[in-house]
Amino acid sequence: MRKAIRTWALAAIMLAISAPAPALSQAVPPPALPTGKLGFADEGDLAGVVVTGPDGSQRIVKLINFAKDAMAILADPRFAPIWPDLLAWTGSDLHRMHDHILQRTREALDSNGGALPTTLRQRQGNWPRHLLALLNHLDALCDAGRCTEAIALAEAESENPDLREEPLDFSQIETKLANLHERTGHPDQSIATLRLAAETITDRGALENIQVNLAAMLAHTGHYQEALGLDDLVEQSFDTDGPDKRGATGLPDSHAYFAAIRACALEGMGQHARAREVLAQIQPDPETPYRRSVRSQTRSLALLCMHDAAGLAVEWAPLVKMAEPASGLMLELQPGSHLPPAERATVVRALALEPLASALAGHARVLAEPYSSAIAWWTRAR
Repeated sequence: MRKAIRTWALAAIMLAISAPAPALSQAVPPPALPTGKLGFADEGDLAGVVVTGPDGSQRIVKLINFAKDAMAILADPRFAPIWPDLLAWTGSDLHRMHDHILQRTREALDSNGGALPTTLRQRQGNWPRHLLALLNHLDALCDAGRCTEAIALAEAESENPDLREEPLDFSQIETKLANLHERTGHPDQSIATLRLAAETITDRGALENIQVNLAAMLAHTGHYQEALGLDDLVEQSFDTDGPDKRGATGLPDSHAYFAAIRACALEGMGQHARAREVLAQIQPDPETPYRRSVRSQTRSLALLCMHDAAGLAVEWAPLVKMAEPASGLMLELQPGSHLPPAERATVVRALALEPLASALAGHARVLAEPYSSAIAWWTRAR
């Protein structure tokens, strides 16, 4: 099963991939910034953060391919020396960067993926280049406030007969389309998109990916009983004849997704004690970088869906202190993120609670003025 995309709250659920996961590229941020002088480098519409060592050698520690990369850097105090140069390049509201990204992702799509940025080529693994280019361009459009255009493009692509012959690829476009509908404040349309896809897809792996995203969206929107039943059904299917038996590679901790959805649904149904028991099945994983920890990400998803601000404050505090440079966690801390209002309010409450409030000092910052306009890339479409 190739990667599927999580639409639920933060990003995308993936249970397995169709081949071993691609090796991490050299552009992956190190656990800590190397010793040396931090600098900002740009060449045309490409930019990155470099560290010049005592011997004069330079190392790229963060490439800036998307607006979210710039936002993570602005939220991480370790990058404070290069903030002025970064903002001079992006514009205070990131408008210059949006223009760069739209142009670059459009060129990549027109060239059938041939013009993908270096880091994306390195991590694409066995993904079809056209699919990867399309997904990137859809995100770029919506990030720039053009979600309606992105939805139209995704809908047109989903009617492509060639794509429909590749059920895993088709499931990814449908899941992305559902995500775009959610970002524009239409979760009902997101659910309808996933329901229709589930009726259309016959490939088991692709169907499981669609169904688990549908279960998550149902829980997220208050359809708790249906979410619980579907979650149980998909997990049973996944366990009966797992992806490893179907020529795919099961990803570690895949069951954490099922537990997170179940915990959210049970909490919504008022079964608080049972919800906590299920959440406890997902063991904390503070030692693993957030971007690579399915357990940390799913625990966050569950706590957000459960509207548990106190639990989220406890969960995020150690992760913030140990976060790798410009971690994706820096984005999730932002109240201006593209979370729905209820989850956004949960984040706001969590930021004011201990131990998270103290953990933020020197480790992360909540972006407000003069950067509130830069955060708008999450919310323009609403």
